[in-house]
Amino acid sequence: MKCSGTRPRCINCTKYDKDCIYHLSRRDRLREATYKIEVLSKLLEDIRGALDNEHTKRVDDVLKEFDNDTPPLSPSVHTKSWKKRSTTSSSNEMDCDRQAFDEAHVLSSVGSNEDLAFLEEDVLGDLG
Repeated sequence: MKCSGTRPRCINCTKYDKDCIYHLSRRDRLREATYKIEVLSKLLEDIRGALDNEHTKRVDDVLKEFDNDTPPLSPSVHTKSWKKRSTTSSSNEMDCDRQAFDEAHVLSSVGSNEDLAFLEEDVLGDLG
């Protein structure tokens, strides 16, 4: 069945009472992956002090490995701790944070073939 592109549900899916599924564009998938990396990196930084020496070193080593590969944290991720975000943020606040992140991170590397190939490889690996 071919999608007509109508949202939230295309004409054919409405006609045949099917669920309409829209896949994110490559840019959106890259933006989502970058956002998740930033949040998880911040979480590691936040919890490293509660770990024993061996685990603190492992966290430090991992964070150092990615230092040059990822952009700096966006202001919205920097200013809120993970626990506070996950327990007290409303859906609208999360959407606003995501929008602020999206607008703040227009990088020259975003959309590069290397980044997209890496993301595509990762995403396709998860699907298969």
